Order: sequence, then structure tokens, then C-alpha cells
Amino acid sequence: MFYRLLRYAALGATVVLLVTCTSQKNALKITQTNFVGSVDRDQNLSFTFNKPLVPDSLFGKWDTTEYMRFTPRVKGKFRWDDANTLVFSPAEKFAPSTDYQATLTKALLTHSKSGATVTNDEAVQFHTPYLDVVGTQIFYALDAQTQQVQIRLNLTFNSEVRPNDLQQRLHLTLDGQNQPFEIKATKPDDAIAVAIPDRAMQDAAGKPLQVTIDAGLGVVGSSYTTKEKLSTSASLPSPSGPTALLDA
Repeated sequence: MFYRLLRYAALGATVVLLVTCTSQKNALKITQTNFVGSVDRDQNLSFTFNKPLVPDSLFGKWDTTEYMRFTPRVKGKFRWDDANTLVFSPAEKFAPSTDYQATLTKALLTHSKSGATVTNDEAVQFHTPYLDVVGTQIFYALDAQTQQVQIRLNLTFNSEVRPNDLQQRLHLTLDGQNQPFEIKATKPDDAIAVAIPDRAMQDAAGKPLQVTIDAGLGVVGSSYTTKEKLSTSASLPSPSGPTALLDA
């Protein structure tokens, strides 16, 4: 009796193993994408699968069938480039500084004859570029209202930020000394102008102005805030160069 039970147990384990192996063999997998980690906000996404899923009569045609589900939600349309390759085109730009997940749906199997199955654990994570300073420009300028020479620092970000938020976190230092400044922008933008009194930086030509932005800077259109300090620098040009006339 004992040996008979052992034989039945072994048989049951074999059946489970066979079912598991078959399920894994038929599981639909993503084998290639046209991105790794980060994607541009207006980028089309390409997914290549391990099994053929559609006939050639569907190649090159856009449709709104939800073959992939995005979290957070993204509206868009899909196109099959070949039997294994699906392209997604977002209707609007992906949100800035946002983490996304793309999961498979059973709609992928609508036209498939490969015996493929969709599992809940097959997903791809990606994100749009996290907030960063992508450019600086520094120059002398004549304030149109006060007629005083100022130093202007233009900070360019890869997404829009709020001037008040930046004001609270921005630090400008020269030779280790904090420098006074005024944020000239009044509305959210990806390019923010900063004014520095010329007297605050006498004899500073050629020296690096250190720009530091404390963690916690937010992004317009996203719940993301920076996790670490953002840092950059800019060297002040010679005051003998041309001076621009700017509106205050």
C-alpha cells in the first residue's frame, strides 16, 4: 500500500511538472524592445514577441485594440510591423519624469494560432527622463527698468518647473560664498532666467559659478520630485564683451 501511494505521488508530480513545462513553453514573452529604461516623451515603443501572433493581412495597419496595458494609463494606437513585432504610438506625450509599466493583454492572442498563453508576470518597466538641468547660459545684461548692469543666468531643464519651487531650492556660490539672486520667471517653464547683481560678482570673470538645486524640486505634469541635489556650473565672461538690453 505504501509503495502504491508513492507511485501515485510520483505520477502526480510528473503531471504537474509536465503542465508547468508546457505552460512555460507556451508563455508569450517579450524578447526585444526599442528602448532600455528611459524613453523620450514622444517616442513610439516597439515590442517583439517570441511567437508569431497575427497574419500578414494586419501588417502596417493602425488600430486601437488594447494589446498592451500601460500603467499609468496612456491612450494611443497600435500597429503590427510583422507577425512578432508590435508598435505603440502614444496619442499624447508620455508624462514627464514618470515611471511606467507595460503588461500584456489577452487581445494579443486574438489572431494567434501558436497556442501561446499570456501570463500576469510578463511586463516591461520604463520611465521618461527624470528632471535634470540640461543647459546653462550666463552673460551680462542691462536691466531695461533700472538701467543697472546685471548678470543673467539662464537655466534650462528637460521639463517645466515652477519658479517659486526653484527659488526655495536654488543656491549660487562663487569662491564658496553664497550669491544673491532673483528669479525673473513668473510662470512654469523649462527655461528659467535668474538675475544676479553685478556688484555681487566683481572680478569674477572666468571663475566658475556653482549652481546647486536642493532635492525635492517638482515637475509640472508629474508627481515626481528630485531625489538628490542637481548641480552644474557656469563661468562668467569678461565684462568687456557685449551687453544685451533686456526687459525686466
